[in-house]
Amino acid sequence: MKEILEQHLKTKIIPFWVKLADYEQGGFFGHVTANHVIEKNADKGLVQQSRFLWTFSALGNCYHDQKYLELASHAYLFLKKCFYDHQSRGFMWLSDSNGKILDTRLATYGQAFAIYGLSEYYILTGEPEAARLALETFAKIEEIAFDKKLFGYHEEFDNKWNMLNSALLSDGIEGVVFTTNTLIHLLEAYTNLYLATKNELVKEAILKIIQIINDRLYDKDHRSLKMYLNDKYESLSTVRHYGHEIELSWLLDETMEILNLDNVDWHGLSSNLAKAAVADGWNGRYLCSLSGDVGQSHIWWVSSEAMVGIYNLYKKSNDSRYLDYWHRLFQSIAEDLVDPDPEGEWFWSKEIANGSKINRGMGELWKTPYHNVRAILRLLERT
Repeated sequence: MKEILEQHLKTKIIPFWVKLADYEQGGFFGHVTANHVIEKNADKGLVQQSRFLWTFSALGNCYHDQKYLELASHAYLFLKKCFYDHQSRGFMWLSDSNGKILDTRLATYGQAFAIYGLSEYYILTGEPEAARLALETFAKIEEIAFDKKLFGYHEEFDNKWNMLNSALLSDGIEGVVFTTNTLIHLLEAYTNLYLATKNELVKEAILKIIQIINDRLYDKDHRSLKMYLNDKYESLSTVRHYGHEIELSWLLDETMEILNLDNVDWHGLSSNLAKAAVADGWNGRYLCSLSGDVGQSHIWWVSSEAMVGIYNLYKKSNDSRYLDYWHRLFQSIAEDLVDPDPEGEWFWSKEIANGSKINRGMGELWKTPYHNVRAILRLLERT
């Protein structure tokens, strides 16, 4: 299994993304069509470029290859030069292909991915400025985005850190104040920042985030997550997000391992989320994205997270059913999502009802190497 995963990573996934380095305008190209056409004038996003930074830094930390260091440094310079705003000390949301900022909003979710990429780059290079920027961004989030009264992290701000209504991560739902998606990736980013710096304030914030998840976002009756919430932490949607539930399950275990935490309740939370997501969202071949869409859409990022989450559940439970689920999942990825063309990577999704491959772009603002590269790297550590 390990050899197959590593071969797939090195021969199918990485070569596709390496081609997207934009040496004329900086960073990485913002859009690639399903037919592998690079749209060189496409906009570039904070989350997207931060994920490139994390990806090539993580590959550098894994393989110690000079080419990954060079690509990570290329991503770092673009992120710092174009997205970082010295006045607000935050990272803005969207630029054009040349790095001119088009959307000056400061999104907590976006800051999290900047921290994630910067901290991984610091682990790779020891560059002190990367650690400084990551820690300063962390401090801004804790100072401004965290609401001590409501005990939660607000989502969006203008370029002067004035609060805005939540729009970027609310999926069109009215009245959203907090999203679980943002909190999941704050947990991930802060954990990596702690791994890189061993900063005790970061550790305190991580413990606070886990407390919020456990006490306010976790629906104990259904062993699920409330994804969109108002200021009273009341759920604004009844739709289950199996992909986020399986993702959080293994990320939480990773955090507890890195921080050397042994909390019975939190271990139970992780296991219950994973078991319930699989019990309710597994359709026989893969994990569905949402409740109500069982068996209709096979989505690349959900399967990436499920690869790690299901294998992690197998290792924790020693239940061979989950290993069988994993093998069926991996086979379904090969059949549904992996582009057979040597020039391609993974499709965005496959619509099972009509067999069509849905591709908002084989590479675009939200589809980057982050999900499947991270999944394979984590599996290589576990096998």
